[in-house]
Amino acid sequence: MCLRMPVVPKRRCNLSCLLFFGLIILISGVCLLFLTPTIMKCILESKLGMSPNSKVFNIWKKSDGSTFMEIFFHNWTNPGDGHDPTVKPKFEEIGPFRFREFKEKLDVSWNDDETISYKQKKKWIFDRNSSCCSLSTKLTTLNAVLVTMSHKSKDWSFPFKSGINLALKALTPNLYVTRNASELLFEGYVDPLLEMSTLFPVKSVSPDGKFGWFYGKNDSAGLDGKLKIDVSAGGKGTMKTWNGFPETKYFKGLCSKVLGSNGEIYPPGRTRDKALFFSPDMCRSVTLDYEKDIKVHGITGYKYIAHKSMLDNGSLVPENECFCNGMCMPSGVLNMSSCRHDSPSFISLPHFLHADPMYVHSLDGIIPERDRHQFFVVLEPNTGLPLKVAARIQLNMHLKPIDYMTLINDVPNVMFPILWFQVQAEASNEFASQLKMLFSLPIVFKSIAAVLLTIGPLITTYALYGKRRDRELANIEEREQVPLKISKIVN
Repeated sequence: MCLRMPVVPKRRCNLSCLLFFGLIILISGVCLLFLTPTIMKCILESKLGMSPNSKVFNIWKKSDGSTFMEIFFHNWTNPGDGHDPTVKPKFEEIGPFRFREFKEKLDVSWNDDETISYKQKKKWIFDRNSSCCSLSTKLTTLNAVLVTMSHKSKDWSFPFKSGINLALKALTPNLYVTRNASELLFEGYVDPLLEMSTLFPVKSVSPDGKFGWFYGKNDSAGLDGKLKIDVSAGGKGTMKTWNGFPETKYFKGLCSKVLGSNGEIYPPGRTRDKALFFSPDMCRSVTLDYEKDIKVHGITGYKYIAHKSMLDNGSLVPENECFCNGMCMPSGVLNMSSCRHDSPSFISLPHFLHADPMYVHSLDGIIPERDRHQFFVVLEPNTGLPLKVAARIQLNMHLKPIDYMTLINDVPNVMFPILWFQVQAEASNEFASQLKMLFSLPIVFKSIAAVLLTIGPLITTYALYGKRRDRELANIEEREQVPLKISKIVN
């Protein structure tokens, strides 16, 4: 009679180990599947978080000059008609004057409350090869010093008003100036009225008597003030204070609040709603509205644009009335007088895009184009990283007649465009590739989880089947042994 071989104990041990291994694989697959979002969050924080030695911090701290600022002048072509209110000012756009922009963060201090404080230095280097013309190009524009001093004198006593009127006629006889582009921008030019400004009840803004729209800003540190931002995982880039305060002194009420990001880094978890940032140049927070999803180097981003409500003075958005500063203009321009030494300065989008039509209708040569003049930022929604930025702003001066000022008592009442500039930046192909690699990890993790969830049950099933088969064989063997034992006892 043929007897079955006894079940080897080693095989039972192997099946138990195989069962344990299968359960481990199965549990690992389940955990990986459900913990993928948490794992991704940790990876993104480690790769894209702000810390003293992180790659993101080092890139943010000192730029590589890949960003450019382009400036376009509104060249005044009929300045001789400036004293005829019936003739519209005519303009010819000249540009771009292209500058490579460098930014460096200085006096960076890491605080205990997951914030950092810093100042910044900006430097611009002219790029002649990609510019329209040289910086020696002659341009004609509004005499900003004349208009500003006239505006400042509105609250002076009669003797001072009479004195400034005589000074203006003697020192700056024209409503316009013709200067090189370099003088109108960073280099500046000597203005005799500024040189003698100490004789009048006005705080001097130019100790050396020079004026230029960006005079004194190139390669200078701290002009944007001291900023304090959040660097925690959930609030990365959010402004906390500006010059030590959570409000500004330039506006009142809600308009004075320092809100939003610093404009370079945005908190993660973006929504299709709004993007808010604080601009030291504007002395205020700015709200951009979601427009649509777009692709940048194959990465989906949310595009936020400056719409009509951004520069509204209360006519469209009632809560914006506090931006008027006592001079509510039709929608589309922001009163910057308190932020710019009490000059009648206003900002708008280039060519008065999205502004009240009256601004364009009162001028010739101003043609707003949405694609060319739109202010927008594209943010990757998961990380808040900017994928593409086009920051476009126009500088204007409010020219209006003042009775006691001989030089401007017969000028038209218009919002006079001076220049507009744009700063454009886009994520590099290398950075986009790295980001896409990071974003592909969930697919990799889920694929691995799927494999584990397939292999784990198979191994577990095989082990359970083997153990069951061994038990059945053991039972059969035991039953076959019983007659032999009885026979042996009988014999």
